[in-house]
Amino acid sequence: MTALPESKVSDGASLRKRRILALLAYVKGENPRGASVGDLQSFMLAKFGLRYDTTSKMVQELHVGGWLTLGQEGRWYTTAKTEKLAGWLYGEE
Repeated sequence: MTALPESKVSDGASLRKRRILALLAYVKGENPRGASVGDLQSFMLAKFGLRYDTTSKMVQELHVGGWLTLGQEGRWYTTAKTEKLAGWLYGEE
């Protein structure tokens, strides 16, 4: 039996994971200033070519999941859950 050739096309789950991690890393990098929805939309458009409404839906999903929180000034911040994930992924304390 022969092995399947390597595919250059990512499956949907891997692509989504890469986008989510990039978005969380961007917000984490913007702390303590936080990131506005416009900042996030511009970043995701430039990096992945995502439409603004797609990014807005992704941010809402991350908020519902407890990965992002919205500050009083309308800017997004990472939560302790995200910080724990970052520590696990990047070996940070």
